[in-house]
Amino acid sequence: MPRVEGKNRNILRCIHTSLVPGIPVMIVFVRHRSKKNEWLALLSTDLSLTASDIIRIYSVSAAIGYI
Repeated sequence: MPRVEGKNRNILRCIHTSLVPGIPVMIVFVRHRSKKNEWLALLSTDLSLTASDIIRIYSVSAAIGYI
């Protein structure tokens, strides 16, 4: 897997693949904010988004979920 280019060192990898019924997805692997030895996988079906966009969208939706 190629390393993601850019300034965000918390993005470990970004891959394009497809789910079983043939739906294309992008999976972004990121470091956990407080536990640097752990990681999270974020999935998106919108292939036009960048890895940073996907992280931003997940962080906004996660913040709303905790209110």
